[in-house]
Amino acid sequence: MKKLSGAWGTITRAAAGAAIFAALGAVSVAQAGDRSWNGLYVGVHAGWGWQQSDNLLRDLDGYNGGAGSFKYDGAEGGMFGVQVGYNVQLQKIVLGIEADAGLSGISGQSQFPAYVGVRTSADSVASVDFDRYATVTGRVGVLATNSVLLYGKAGWGWMHAEVGFSDTDPIGTVITKGTSRGANLDGAVWGGGIEYAVNSLLSFKVEYLHFDIGDTVTHTATSGGSFRFAHDVRDVDTVKVGLNLKFGADRSGPMK
Repeated sequence: MKKLSGAWGTITRAAAGAAIFAALGAVSVAQAGDRSWNGLYVGVHAGWGWQQSDNLLRDLDGYNGGAGSFKYDGAEGGMFGVQVGYNVQLQKIVLGIEADAGLSGISGQSQFPAYVGVRTSADSVASVDFDRYATVTGRVGVLATNSVLLYGKAGWGWMHAEVGFSDTDPIGTVITKGTSRGANLDGAVWGGGIEYAVNSLLSFKVEYLHFDIGDTVTHTATSGGSFRFAHDVRDVDTVKVGLNLKFGADRSGPMK
């Protein structure tokens, strides 16, 4: 897990650095003061997501001798994707709509406490993995200067989660089927950020977004009998950097 998080961290930092470098390198193309925020834009982003560390898996049918529920490590990992949006500028106010989608490496796992030190670290492991996401949000922003936009956003978001419980104990009862289940979790999203217009074409942003997707996902595993495991999946918080390219290079002033 640490190796996975480290790899995603490296990818995230590299992508963020590349986005900022590209933005700063394009300053000479045009003056930021000439830029109107009106119009269509597309872009890319990279970031990091995490959950609280109190996520639970509940052993509903006593597979582990009534071990009941336990905590597992909060999930975390990198994310990257693309976005598309449209802005309308009304003097110092910028209104917009934005959609994004991407891939995620946000994941977490832990071992049943009753077996720690008795079996190997690969035995009796609960896990959660988020592999993709998407959002549709509205944005409302205020221009601090011609080139600096402070904004809030809210809307709806989705994350696909794969929850699981596996037992590879070679001398005891071993789960052989139904070890995991995938589920699409959705809910409200909200957050905000700051976006800087480098010139009439290019801007970059830093953004926080909260996914209110907490839910319970249950799956049934088979091992000489049927055993249900309920995963109480918590909300996800994210921070990302993004780079936007505006279509049309509209240098007209804001709408009156």
